[in-house]
Amino acid sequence: MVLNKKEDITKTLKMVYEKINSGVLESYWTGFKPLPIAFYNNSHVYIIGLDELPKGFNKEGEIFVGDWDNRFIGNTSIKFQENYIGIWDLSTIEEFTTFSEFYSKIVHEIFHGFQLSNNDKRFANEFLAFQYPFTVENIALRIKEREYLLKSVFEDEKDIKENYMKKFISCREKRRSIIKEFLDYELGLESIEGTATYVEYRALFDESRLPKKYLISMFGKDLIKVTDLSKFRMSCYSPGMYISLLLDYVKPDWKKEYTYENKYIYDYFVDVVSLEFENIEIDDQTINLAREAVEKRKKELDKVFEEFETSSKYKVVLMGKFNLAGFDPMNILKRENMLLHKNFLKFTDGENTYFVKGPVVSEFEDEIWQYSKIIFYSSKKPVLKDDNIVFVEEIGTINGKLIEKDRAFLIKL
Repeated sequence: MVLNKKEDITKTLKMVYEKINSGVLESYWTGFKPLPIAFYNNSHVYIIGLDELPKGFNKEGEIFVGDWDNRFIGNTSIKFQENYIGIWDLSTIEEFTTFSEFYSKIVHEIFHGFQLSNNDKRFANEFLAFQYPFTVENIALRIKEREYLLKSVFEDEKDIKENYMKKFISCREKRRSIIKEFLDYELGLESIEGTATYVEYRALFDESRLPKKYLISMFGKDLIKVTDLSKFRMSCYSPGMYISLLLDYVKPDWKKEYTYENKYIYDYFVDVVSLEFENIEIDDQTINLAREAVEKRKKELDKVFEEFETSSKYKVVLMGKFNLAGFDPMNILKRENMLLHKNFLKFTDGENTYFVKGPVVSEFEDEIWQYSKIIFYSSKKPVLKDDNIVFVEEIGTINGKLIEKDRAFLIKL
C-alpha cells in the first residue's frame, strides 16, 4: 500500500473509521469501543472521529486536517484533547500489501487506547528489560515453554492439549523460580501487547477471511525462532496472543472479567486451568540451542559496543560520581557494568543536571543508576574556559579537571 495523495489518505481513513464503527470491535473483545483515528506524514495530520475541531486544524468534511507536530510520533494510541486516539505514521504503510493487514494494525493500536482508558496497570516495567538474565538455563526452558505453548494451541485432542498446557506452565514456573521478578517483564508484554496482537488477529481474520489456522501460525512463527534474541521484546507478543486463544478454549467468556483484573494474562490463565505443575528436564539439544542463542546475543552486543568506540569525533570521558536523572529504558544495551544509551542520557553530578544525546555509555559500579563514568563523542574539542571549568559542545560547561590522554578528553570532577 502507498498513501501519498490527500484523496487516498482521506478515503482510507474513512474506510477504517467506518469499519471500526460498524460494531465489529465488540466481537473482537468484550466492551471494545471505537476511538478517533489520526493518519499523519511529515507535513500533515488527518483526524476523524473527534467531536470538536482542534486548534490549528481545518474541517474538511468529516476530517480535521492540520500541520504535523511532535505529539504525533510512532504508531500507537495517545491522549489528545482529553481523548485517546489511535495514530499511524503513513511512512510505515508500505510494508502492508492489503487493506486488511493495515486495518488490523490500526485495531491493534486503538486497543491500546482501550487499555489505557480502562486504567490497565499491567504494562511491562521496561526498567527490567536491559537487566534481563539471558542465561543458558533460562533460555533453554523458554525454548521448551514456547514449543509446548505452540503445540497446545494447535492440538485438538483434549487430553493431549491439557498435557501440553501443563508442560508449558511447568516450564514457566521453573523459570519464575530462577529469574524471579524478571519474568514480570515478559508477563507485562504478554498482557498488554499480547492481547492487542490477539485483537489484531481477530480483526485480520474478520477482514481477510483467510483460514484461522493459517493466521494463527503466521502470528506465532517467532515462537520457534529460538536462536534470535535480538528482538526479545517483540518475541513476547505472540505468547500473549496464544494464551488468549487457550483462554477462548477453556473459558469463552473470559475477556470481560480479565479486562478489569489486576493479574497478568498468564497468571489469570493458570488460575483458570488449575493444572498441577510437574518437574521438567531439558534435553541436551535444547540446551545447545540455548547456548547458541546466548553466545550469538553476546557477539552482537560486543559488536555494538566496539562500533561505539570507532567514532571519528572527539571522545569525552566524564569521571566522578553521577546519578541517573532520565533515560529511555527501551533503547539501552547492557554489557557487564556498561550501559549503552542509544537515544539519550540525563544525569546529575549533585549540583547540575546534564543531557547528552545518544549514543552514550555509562559505567556503574554497584547500582545501575549511579555512574562512575559517562562516555560520549563530541563534534568539537572540549575547551578549558577557566580553572576547572570545561566547555563541551554537547552539554555546556562542567566543573572538572581537563586531561587529554590517548586521544580522549578526560574530565575529572
